[in-house]
Amino acid sequence: MSLRNMGCDYGQGYLLARPGKIINEIEESIKTQIVSYSNYHLSNCSHSKTVGAISVYENPGDISMKVKEVVSIFNSNQNINGIVICEDRIPAGLIMRDRLFAMLGTRYGYDVFIKRPVKYIMDSKPLVLPWDYPIEAAAQRVAKRIDKGITDYIVVTLDNLYYGVVSVAKLLDSMAKIQVEQARDSNPLTGLPGNRSITERIIGELDQADRVMTVLYLDLDNFKAFNDRYGFEHGDKAILMVAEIMRKIVSMYGNKDDLIGHIGGDDFAIITTPDKADSIAEMIIKEFDCRVVTLYDNEDRDKGFISTIDRQGQLFSYPVMSISIAAVSNETMLSKTTCN
Repeated sequence: MSLRNMGCDYGQGYLLARPGKIINEIEESIKTQIVSYSNYHLSNCSHSKTVGAISVYENPGDISMKVKEVVSIFNSNQNINGIVICEDRIPAGLIMRDRLFAMLGTRYGYDVFIKRPVKYIMDSKPLVLPWDYPIEAAAQRVAKRIDKGITDYIVVTLDNLYYGVVSVAKLLDSMAKIQVEQARDSNPLTGLPGNRSITERIIGELDQADRVMTVLYLDLDNFKAFNDRYGFEHGDKAILMVAEIMRKIVSMYGNKDDLIGHIGGDDFAIITTPDKADSIAEMIIKEFDCRVVTLYDNEDRDKGFISTIDRQGQLFSYPVMSISIAAVSNETMLSKTTCN
């Protein structure tokens, strides 16, 4: 896989086939292995956020195998800590090295199990996750298993077929890297993900042909005038209020994995699905319109506008802030704007 890791798109060798007649198709298991190694290499560079991207292909066992065959595999390769047992390429169970040898090490364990089929000693209900399962969500599930003393492999599937495995150590390491990246990218005022996270999420969604998304772009109208009139401290309060409203509304009307981002200044973004976009936008507007007046003093609130002097010394009047939201979808093109 060294050539693949160097970026070579084509190759030949015994992994693909032994010398002989020309064949039209590479075995599916070999294709899966190549893709797995490719994604593993890419994940080391970009810290992709799905379990499939950090999975490693390890040769699975077959449901018809005997326990002694599994022992032979473990003895011949000390780097293998677990074997996924498949039936027609569908994961049927998992055998972890430490658990197997602990079982065989009991008084009668070896004699009882060594010649029996693996189905009698395998874990028939391992943690099986699809390729696109988020690392953060996987880490939460694994944390609960660790509390119970379970540190088994995560079995990864693609279209319900075996794809690879993820060790607990690899998962936790990837999660730590993601958290470091998120901390670096987070806006220091609101703590929301910044441009890098927003861009990565959009690219990730577009890379999946069957995924539809809507990007909501939020901007405060007349924010500069408010900032000039009341100062940066009050301007920060307005920004924090918008972030709070976004979190509240998305939690109520959005999806669990929707992204709420802070582009910078008074510009924000929400990445959701088309069926949720209208409700999110409408409720954010409604909530903002109700709360924005609390940022103004009584005099300006009663007038319904503020007066500030521009750089040329001219007096201008500006209405109370409003929020504008534009929506763009890879399914449909939408636009939503409001003004007080």
